[in-house]
This record gives sequence, structure tokens and C-alpha cells, in this order.
Amino acid sequence: MAKVTTPKGKGFTVRTPGGPVRDIGTLFGVEIDNAGTSGVQVFKGEVELADSRGVTVKLIEGNTMQRAAGKDQWLSESRLSRKFYSVIQQNKQALTPNIVLLPEQVQNIFGADEHVGKSYLLYSPTSLFDRIQDANFLSARAEISPHYAVVYFNETTAEWELPSNESLIPFTPAATDLVLALIESSGPPKGPKKREITYFSGTQDHIHGIASGYQSGDLQLIPDRFRGEVNLGEYMLDGTYFIRNSE
Repeated sequence: MAKVTTPKGKGFTVRTPGGPVRDIGTLFGVEIDNAGTSGVQVFKGEVELADSRGVTVKLIEGNTMQRAAGKDQWLSESRLSRKFYSVIQQNKQALTPNIVLLPEQVQNIFGADEHVGKSYLLYSPTSLFDRIQDANFLSARAEISPHYAVVYFNETTAEWELPSNESLIPFTPAATDLVLALIESSGPPKGPKKREITYFSGTQDHIHGIASGYQSGDLQLIPDRFRGEVNLGEYMLDGTYFIRNSE
């Protein structure tokens, strides 16, 4: 059995883990399947993993590792089992009510193909399909994420906008909305763009009236991809979670 420890002087040691545990300043989950394969995901802080030889490796927040049954080495993984996240969801109030779990499926998001400049990744706790009445947007509800969108701030009108796959339409922010990342696009309007993404992990601020920033997470926004294929101007969102800042 592998052992999992927090850094020296910062917490406790878990030698026979049976599920997610919480330490002061650290939040991580441990999963062991019936075959004996062990997995660990750190949501906040960092832990130290040791194999049967005593070799240790540090695992920081937003990352996941797994050690297959009968093997010594811990290897990086993108995520643990869906059952693991179901347990987290069921017990989130005891762990941290601010944790937001992403759906198992990669999320597809519309973008404005020819836009050059700043745009933002936004999270809406309320389904966007309940907030936006645009027919083009609603017609794509089977394809795009109900809770994540790329939004744009129009400096001329001082209003937020959202792509409907045909054009940019007005978007009225809600008090619970959260900006998770900045996207900076550069290049010719009609050609491929260079896109630089800055995640607002570890920050807390406001951008044109919308709260921005979160404690930690493993979000990965993939530009110019949609439904697993190249599609200039669109996006895919992968990851398992992020933790909202406390009010």
C-alpha cells in the first residue's frame, strides 16, 4: 500500500486511504479501486506521495496521479474515475461548498471567429439557455455548454456580448457569474489567430462589473477546437473542477 503525506510540518499522513480527506489548508481525494490501483487528486494545497521503495514525488493543486496495482511509480493522469467525482459532488458541503465540478464530457463553446483583442471565459451557475432568448443560440443547445461561455466587452457601447454562432448578441451579467480566464487574440481578421490564455487562478477581482478569479482548479481552455475537431474561433473546455473564492 502506498502512503500519501502532506509536506513535513503541514499536516497528517494517510497510510490506508479509503476516500477523500481534508487537512488544514489542503484538500485532496484518494481513490483505490478493487484491483488495488491508487489515485490521488489535489484540489487545494499540495501533498507528497511515496511508493513502496520510499521514493517520493510532490503533487500540487490541480494535478492528479495514479499508481497501478503492482507498480511502484506514480504517473500523471488527467482525472480519476467518474465515481470519484460523484462522491465529491455528494459530499461537497462537508469538503468545500465552493467547489464546482465540470461535466465528464468536454464542453464546447462558441467564439467570435474574426475577433481580435480581449475576450473572457465565463462561468454561469444558471443555465445560459434559461437566460438568453436568441434563437440562433438556443438552436445550438445540443452542441454547446450550458454553463460556460466566451464573452466580449464592447468598449464602444460599454456592454457585454456573447456569440450566438451567427453574431455577437447582448449579454446581461448576473451577480453569480464568474470570469475564469482572459483570452488575447491577435492576427489578421480573416486568418488564423494567435491566442494567449491567462487563467485567473489565485486571484480575486472584478472585470467590467463581473467577479473574476478563483482559488484553484485544473481548467484547460482549448482554442480553435469544437467537438474534437479543428474549428477556428471556437473553443473546447476540459478539466475536472475549480474552487470559487469565498465571499
